[in-house]
Amino acid sequence: MSGVEVAYYLVHSMDAAGSFEALDRSAAVNFAQAAREAGVRHIVYLSGLGSGEDLSPHLTSRQEVGQILRESGVVTTELRASIVIGAGERVV
Repeated sequence: MSGVEVAYYLVHSMDAAGSFEALDRSAAVNFAQAAREAGVRHIVYLSGLGSGEDLSPHLTSRQEVGQILRESGVVTTELRASIVIGAGERVV
């Protein structure tokens, strides 16, 4: 991330075999650490809607990733959306 001012975090491990929560957590910690060490000035994170304690494992993991990034020491903007449609036929 050397020379990067703004880093976009779009990682999501839900389709992974095993514990997607653990993979999400690990990826967020690694990304946050690399961003901080490289001097990234801003992280932009695309998350999911929801708050509180009555969330699905999927949304709980999304919220945890946001917390990890916000606590990284790098300014973080968290955008929450229910669905994002990308180019082509793929829903992102």
